[in-house]
Amino acid sequence: MEITMQKDPAAVQPQSAEWQDIVESLGKEFSCPISEVEQMLSAAVDELEQGARIKEFIAVLAVKQVKNHLRMSRRPPPNTNRTS
Repeated sequence: MEITMQKDPAAVQPQSAEWQDIVESLGKEFSCPISEVEQMLSAAVDELEQGARIKEFIAVLAVKQVKNHLRMSRRPPPNTNRTS
């Protein structure tokens, strides 16, 4: 998924067309409900904005954080019943 940076350095705003595209893309990629992805992405953006001095890349970092979380939550647990 590619995120294009806008001329305005502000982060992608919730409810914008670009925001909806990102949410839908992540939902499809991870077979996750759109509402869940949107909630996770909003929470990630809010968390990153709290301590950020430079806010230009918050949207990119939030998407990366959500993708990592979704990858980890979709992985099957390791097989602990191995027979050698």
